[in-house]
Amino acid sequence: MRVSDLVPWRSSLPARRGEGEENSFDLMRREMNQMFTDFLRGLETTGEERSVFNPRLNVTETENEIEATVELPGLSEEDIDLTLTRDGLTIQGEKKEEKEEEGMNYYRRERAYGYFKRTIPLPPDGVDRDKVEANFEKGVLTITMPKREEAQAVSRRIPVKSG
Repeated sequence: MRVSDLVPWRSSLPARRGEGEENSFDLMRREMNQMFTDFLRGLETTGEERSVFNPRLNVTETENEIEATVELPGLSEEDIDLTLTRDGLTIQGEKKEEKEEEGMNYYRRERAYGYFKRTIPLPPDGVDRDKVEANFEKGVLTITMPKREEAQAVSRRIPVKSG
């Protein structure tokens, strides 16, 4: 018995491919190589490069104010920059962390840098700029933005009718 007798299908076509044609394994191999190249390129960092991180941000709105809470562990007040424009609040900063550890047979130094910038869109002229407050406590930044009197519209329930 020949091995070809064990194959459940038989094809009269040769197992070769024409020039310029690629099969799915060649495509997959090329994509995997590109993926690893991109990944390793991302690990190569110089002292000038900064990574980007996105801190958790929660925005709540009540009838009288808009409040934003941002989790920024490991940062201090000096690392944070707040900018209020006509239609948005921009929160940005940079996290720099260095750790050194020395033992009997080793020395380890780790550095981590991260930059973030988040913008919260606000209704135009909807916030009273003079009363905006920011409080930073235990790694949590809380920004309270009172609404202007004109922006504090009274909500009204609208009935839905059928037909």
